[in-house]
Amino acid sequence: MIRTMMLFQTVILAALMAMGCSGKENVDNNVEEQDVTIPDWEPGYMDIHQISTGCGDVAFAILPDGTTMLIDAGESYGAIDAVIPPRPNSSLRPMEWVARYIKHFSEPLGNNGALDYALLTHMDGDHIGTMDKATTSSDGKYKLTGITHIASLVDVKTLVDRGYPDYDYPSDSWFESWGEIMPNYKAFVKERDAQGKKNEKFVVGSNTQFQLKKNAGAYPDFEIRNIVGNGEVWTGEGTSVRKAFEAEQFKGENSLSCGIHIHYGDFDYITLGDIQGVNNSGGAMDVETEVAPLVENMDVVNANHHAYSDAMNETFIKATRPKAFVIPSRDNYHPSAAPLARMLNKELYPDYRYVFATGITDKNAATLGDNGKLVRNGHIVVRVYDGGKEFRIFVLDDSEESYKVTYQTSVLSAL
Repeated sequence: MIRTMMLFQTVILAALMAMGCSGKENVDNNVEEQDVTIPDWEPGYMDIHQISTGCGDVAFAILPDGTTMLIDAGESYGAIDAVIPPRPNSSLRPMEWVARYIKHFSEPLGNNGALDYALLTHMDGDHIGTMDKATTSSDGKYKLTGITHIASLVDVKTLVDRGYPDYDYPSDSWFESWGEIMPNYKAFVKERDAQGKKNEKFVVGSNTQFQLKKNAGAYPDFEIRNIVGNGEVWTGEGTSVRKAFEAEQFKGENSLSCGIHIHYGDFDYITLGDIQGVNNSGGAMDVETEVAPLVENMDVVNANHHAYSDAMNETFIKATRPKAFVIPSRDNYHPSAAPLARMLNKELYPDYRYVFATGITDKNAATLGDNGKLVRNGHIVVRVYDGGKEFRIFVLDDSEESYKVTYQTSVLSAL
């Protein structure tokens, strides 16, 4: 009898999963026992993938008209007992796995994984690649790691970072202090320049730097606004900006992170790199509080600085009050206990909220306790449906390339 009931439940779930070509099934369930994959992207959908690699931030977006965008391409390593194991495994380099992931989910576009844009939020290794395991490019002009590696595997049409072309803010010496990372990156950009490829500096306040490339006219209620970067914050009026802090107050690369607000219909999403908001060690600027009035009432928030102990302050959480947080995680401190507790705190705002992460180490899981058990892990896919009125979030198995859905929310109404 029990077996019959289980079979009946499986059939019902499969039927629900098959309902309609849109894939907007009203199921909120752990589906890891089912052979379920996410329906293909189609025009009008917007998919934002936070890809699990175990070594840094990588996000990939397909916008409503098929324009594609990469946000960061981190490759950073650490002690085996301190970081998430390579996902899905160590048989390929991280960006090789990422390229395969992008090409898989880009199949409906027929573009072989080409990226219209790549945005680097800031220049730390877990966002652009360290030199630890770098190999030499085919022409010998630079080494392959993070963004330089992914750009050798898929076509990056426009590259945007915070420093092009001079890389002199806050000073030349700041970039020179990083060892090989920045000289290697600048050699890569120089070669792109020589090849006539497009490279740009991130323009705070702009709402035209990242545009739909395929069929913009079909989606008039779509916009990407550049909110913060290089110590500047959009004022909320036109394209004007103001200083978040003076150059002499600068305390590190994270404070200079570039961040964007993606708006589609009623749906709003922010990803702001590694800005911080909690000065718990004397090394953080409170950029979160400066940004908070500009990003009120979001649907999904990509957690600042991996939800580390110096980020996700109360002011920021109260302002954004999202239905879901997504944490790009890498080591024993992503997320840290205090910011996770704030993200879950119903006193800051009463609404239900989901928390997702690209992974949690066993050591951190023990530290986080019951709060850690509320976090779903894997590749995180935010799918916004045609018109931007509804969305849902999928968690995909990151242990292999089947990309099976292990968890999915119900269809949620955008704010």
